[in-house]
Amino acid sequence: MNEQDIHQQIWEYADGRPASAELERTLRERPELRAELEQARKHARLLRETLGKIHSDDGYADRLRERILAELPSPTVSYWRPLLAVAASVAVVLAGFSIYWLAARDDHAQNNRIGVNAPDVPVPAKYQQWTVERFNPGASETQNALVRTEQRLSSGSSLELGQQEYAKVSDPQTGATWLAYPGAQLAAEGELRLQRGSIELQGANSSAEIVAAGMKYRSRSNFSVTVQGAATLVCVYSGTVTQSFTNTTETLGEGRHERGGKQEASRVEAWSAYVKGFEAWRLKDYAQARASFGAAASSAELDETSRRYAHFYWFASAGCEVDKSAAVVIGESYIKAYAGDATVPYVRFFMGKYLLDLGEREKGKGHLAEVAITGSAQLRDLAQCLIDEQEGAKRAQAQVLWVTFYREWQRQNYAACEKAMLELLRDCPTDASVTRGEARFRIFCAVGNQARLEEAIALGDEFLLAHPKHEACDYVLYFKAAYLSQLGKTDAALETLSRLEKDFPDSSMRKFALTLREDLRSRK
Repeated sequence: MNEQDIHQQIWEYADGRPASAELERTLRERPELRAELEQARKHARLLRETLGKIHSDDGYADRLRERILAELPSPTVSYWRPLLAVAASVAVVLAGFSIYWLAARDDHAQNNRIGVNAPDVPVPAKYQQWTVERFNPGASETQNALVRTEQRLSSGSSLELGQQEYAKVSDPQTGATWLAYPGAQLAAEGELRLQRGSIELQGANSSAEIVAAGMKYRSRSNFSVTVQGAATLVCVYSGTVTQSFTNTTETLGEGRHERGGKQEASRVEAWSAYVKGFEAWRLKDYAQARASFGAAASSAELDETSRRYAHFYWFASAGCEVDKSAAVVIGESYIKAYAGDATVPYVRFFMGKYLLDLGEREKGKGHLAEVAITGSAQLRDLAQCLIDEQEGAKRAQAQVLWVTFYREWQRQNYAACEKAMLELLRDCPTDASVTRGEARFRIFCAVGNQARLEEAIALGDEFLLAHPKHEACDYVLYFKAAYLSQLGKTDAALETLSRLEKDFPDSSMRKFALTLREDLRSRK
């Protein structure tokens, strides 16, 4: 479309109807035109409201006529009465046209400004772009780290989360940080809109706003909004929230506020504790993580999988706080609640280690003996190593280094993890963990978590070449693509994702790969 056609279509759809596919495509290619569309819709609303007010006042024309007749000399009244009736009616119509002309004139001037400035100084749409960081706490449980992908949410686009997926949405203009819960659906239409699910404001430098079910909520304090069908629930955790709809404004204080139907607040609070736990874990605030995960793990409002993750990280947080007695108690409740789960040997291993440190030798050896039977190959070796040490046997250097790695990984000290694995490669080249590729894989993970992306990509290529059948190849391919994406190498990232989908069609990383691929294609 040429410029004239574009501006004509913008005014054709200024009445609020969804834009045509052709116009939507143009708006995506030129985001500055969305500001023009919003201006056109604003003028159209003003015109409709003003004309509606005039036409809704049935006595307007009569009062206008009587006021003019009252100011005329009495002999002329009978002569002018029919002509003034017509004139008054025409005045109403002209009033409407004058409003339209003024709006069109202002819009034409706006068009000229946009047209002149577009090549160098585009007029941005309000809140044009948000940064989105998606993560799934359970997808990389074997690595004990959160899987994260980053993307952009621009005006005219939307974001939909899976049932075990979370997102941190950041607004650079207000400094707002939102946490979106599983199943949430968000749209960006000049402002952030919650269409379904729950979102929580963690904090903002200035007032942040969210639109839900036609209502706008604004605050810089901590609050959450949930939309479920016709029901809307607002939980204000601190401060106040301004709720507004057209010309109606209300201040919501701390507590729960419902609109459109009954919605249980406890579920929102449980999700809030769950997500806050992962954020605190990421920041190494283990005391806050422990409190949040503890609240989420005991909530009946969460599904069983989410409760299990919360319980697992509740145990890990206590261990990172070096509160070994509390960690043992939490671990025992975990084993009881989730007997048979693949994570139980991992919990047992650390429980055994904590019990040994606390002087409860027999009880600790009992847990370690169970791990030596039911755990993975690596955990079995580590458990047997600790048992042998208790019985006076000397630990091999490889075992010492692996114990160091797991301890530092739990503390998120990735530099120490990398150092331990490099020593393992150098000093124990014939150890099974080296020949199987485990050490190289852990180095890739540690370097990537230190944001040394170029090095991580090179290490990933070396690993894939040396160990093409390793069970972690899909994980390496996905994160290689993610690192390439962050470096701006879109084509290489898409090629890596294609390899992942082709070689590992049943991979647990597949849905993350699809999300990343869509984001990369939207940038091209």
